[in-house]
Amino acid sequence: MKVCKWLAHTSQTAKAITLANTMARQGKRYSLEVQAQRHLSSTISCILGSLWRA
Repeated sequence: MKVCKWLAHTSQTAKAITLANTMARQGKRYSLEVQAQRHLSSTISCILGSLWRA
């Protein structure tokens, strides 16, 4: 169950990175650092939540 969630999360991350790269190529100023920080904090809270429930 947790593995499925992790895989889904990983594929979402890959999509987000791909989207960011595409936007960057199109010359749009996309705040990658902000996105990365948001993603990292949500990932950390997700992991902590999993550990907390375990």
